[in-house]
Amino acid sequence: MTVLLLALLIFQDTSATDPYMAYREKGVVAFEKKDYATFLDLMEKALALRPHDYAALYNLAVGNAQVGKIEAAVSHLRALAKMGLVLNLENAWFKDKLSGDPHYSQLVAELLQNQKPRGSSTVAFTVSQKDLYPEGIAHDAATGRFFVSSIHHRKIIEISASGGVKDFVSEKQDGIWSVMGLAIDGKRRVLWAASSSMPQTKDLEKDQLGRTGVFKYQLDSGKLLQSYLVQGDGHNFGDLAVLDNGDLYITDTRAGSIWTIGYGSNKLEKWLESSKFRSLQGICFNSDASLCFVADYTHGVYRIDMKTREMIRFSGRPDLTLAGIDGLIYFRNSLIAIQNGIPPHRVVQWRLNENGTAVRDVKVLEINNPIFDEPTLGTVVGDTLFYVAVSQWGSYTEDHLPLPLDKLKEIKILKTRVQ
Repeated sequence: MTVLLLALLIFQDTSATDPYMAYREKGVVAFEKKDYATFLDLMEKALALRPHDYAALYNLAVGNAQVGKIEAAVSHLRALAKMGLVLNLENAWFKDKLSGDPHYSQLVAELLQNQKPRGSSTVAFTVSQKDLYPEGIAHDAATGRFFVSSIHHRKIIEISASGGVKDFVSEKQDGIWSVMGLAIDGKRRVLWAASSSMPQTKDLEKDQLGRTGVFKYQLDSGKLLQSYLVQGDGHNFGDLAVLDNGDLYITDTRAGSIWTIGYGSNKLEKWLESSKFRSLQGICFNSDASLCFVADYTHGVYRIDMKTREMIRFSGRPDLTLAGIDGLIYFRNSLIAIQNGIPPHRVVQWRLNENGTAVRDVKVLEINNPIFDEPTLGTVVGDTLFYVAVSQWGSYTEDHLPLPLDKLKEIKILKTRVQ
């Protein structure tokens, strides 16, 4: 139980500037000392700062169970169940502590319900290279081609409309590292690729670890037009998006910043940096590019005014968790989120309120799909979402090498209709 508790507690990067994290870090110490009264007090303070935070709710449930406040523990766990989360309450620890509560059996039933598959996704493409370890996907409307990036093999593959697969950027071509997010500028016939060097990068030289940048390719020929590299370590470009005017925006996961390459300026520049950011992931823009939406793996979603750069963090809801988002796509005043950092992994569509500051309605597009192995990023083509369903991020050895091929799955790109 302690292991799971601590895993939730360290889910976010530590920061002396974040009171929420300060409470949780102190809570770890209190819990390890079995000072559960202090632990509960700290977790209550953490939850007050982020209402409906799933990790704080879980920690409160564990803490209350430890001190015999069973009704409170079950109440917190039921809140997690209403968020659609899956927890194992059938293990001995939970049964011993909670099974006497009259609502325990109902809680177990609700959590079992959350394990049922929902959705209508079908397989769009299958890639036979099991150790591809894909991440990003983009679509070229002019030719019907899809492009998928590879973490391990540091390349980009091209999938024709008929399903044929070939390399668009071959392994290690142009010095590219692990390829993360992809974005296509159809008007200018450009494919943008975010690339970062990491332990999973094949044949990586030690002095290259921690490097990151953006690679710009001619979409029809595959020729490298230019690369934009960040000097120094402490950076990791993860995802990117291009506007109709040609401006590109990139999330820097490690540095907590957003970068841009303005069309015509041909220069990589930092656009926004904030101590509030912890682990930036997907990025997208509304229809007129007046608003930017960016996913923070631990904090949820921020709405950023493009003119003033004012940030608003989405407010929580009792039935919703915004944590664990990897891919984020704007579609008809809604956000499509691919959440691989919460159990179970899911693809959801959140209708927004009029000013785009909060989620109004929730629709689960896919959840508990047996094909899933850490879904990552996606792209909408017309009214169909295509997304990487099998990335196998967890299928590496302790030395960050791919598992044997017989332990890996075929790569699946799924598709589903969106409205």
